[in-house]
Amino acid sequence: NWNGRFFNTALLTLIPLVFYSLWSYKLIPVILIVFFILAVFLFIRSLFKTILSSKQQLVLSTIIIFLYLYKLPSVVEGIYWLASSSLYLLPIILTLFFFAILFDKKIQRHKLVKILLCLFSLAIVGSNEISMVMLDFFLFSLFCRALLKEKKIPKLLGVLVLIVLVSSVVVYFAPGNTIRSSVSLDPHNLLLSMVSTIFFIRKMSWEWIQTTPLWLLVAFFFSLLSVQRFGNFPKIHPILAVFSSFFLLFLEFFVYFWSTGALPTGRILNFIYLSFLFGFFLSCFAFFQYFYLHWEKGSVTETTKQFFGFLKHFLNLIFLPLLLFYLVLGNNLKDAFLDLSQGTAARYNQEMKERYVKLASCNDDICVLEEVKNRPKTLFLPFSNLSSDPKFWTNICFASCFGKKAVKID
Repeated sequence: NWNGRFFNTALLTLIPLVFYSLWSYKLIPVILIVFFILAVFLFIRSLFKTILSSKQQLVLSTIIIFLYLYKLPSVVEGIYWLASSSLYLLPIILTLFFFAILFDKKIQRHKLVKILLCLFSLAIVGSNEISMVMLDFFLFSLFCRALLKEKKIPKLLGVLVLIVLVSSVVVYFAPGNTIRSSVSLDPHNLLLSMVSTIFFIRKMSWEWIQTTPLWLLVAFFFSLLSVQRFGNFPKIHPILAVFSSFFLLFLEFFVYFWSTGALPTGRILNFIYLSFLFGFFLSCFAFFQYFYLHWEKGSVTETTKQFFGFLKHFLNLIFLPLLLFYLVLGNNLKDAFLDLSQGTAARYNQEMKERYVKLASCNDDICVLEEVKNRPKTLFLPFSNLSSDPKFWTNICFASCFGKKAVKID
């Protein structure tokens, strides 16, 4: 009854806790964050190395990373809960590395790099259904573009499409999917999935636009209007960019609702939020490219030029005050700072150490533990908290991990 998440399942059998190494388990979130930052930078570099300087690539990468961490729907599920981070954050990292390599023609010449791309594609498809659909969508789009514009398919792209297609079929027909669907609320309900998808795209997009300083991206692109190399990048019509961004969000939400019929959890929204950011970024780029090329042709009126010039200077003027304002508002960066500065994270860590020591030395049939008093927002996972009922799922997992018969909260 294996499910389609073959890569994630294999990976979780190798986690440090299996070998009772708590310190290396704690090191994993740090490694994931470092590789996420590196993956974003390499992805941006591979896309815009012909039109942006290294400094501009670094600035744009920093903005995207900042926006992602600023309003990540669930930090603890996205980074610190390994069962979730390995399922969603890791395939995000692999996907960014995958396309960073795929868009770099020089690196592709090496045979080992081609093998690495094939392995990455298998890992991404075998992580979760949303990452699978996303990779299918992008590779199919590149395949169609090559077929229609270049009238031929590059061998590497053809091999990757074949690998992704076969592995996606394996994922879809995995026997364990039936068992997963049987415990879902209302899976495979087409009408409900369609309505829920459209509703949540509207709801979450509006929420992220309102609460996230997306103007940072806009300000960055305004600063690029004087750059004379927009024409070196493939032309993207703004309408196509907006439609593609919406369609990707639609696919990701729809796959989840179709599979489960349930409301999306924080870890699901984490994944989709990054797609939203890149979609917003793509739409901004397409708009400014379109505007700049028309500016060069002389088809933009003087009034419009003056308006955009005024807007550019106005954004530069209010940039720092507005940034400070957003940092004061409720966000993950502020929560992390407060968790550290107020000592909540340190006290939580000490409480957990004492709990582990007590649990390791307990020889009773039911080990009784104290409730956790310090709960840092960016570290504590509420629904995984232990219960007074020894048969609660987290209690069972906790007892199994430490080799005890049962545990409960006093």
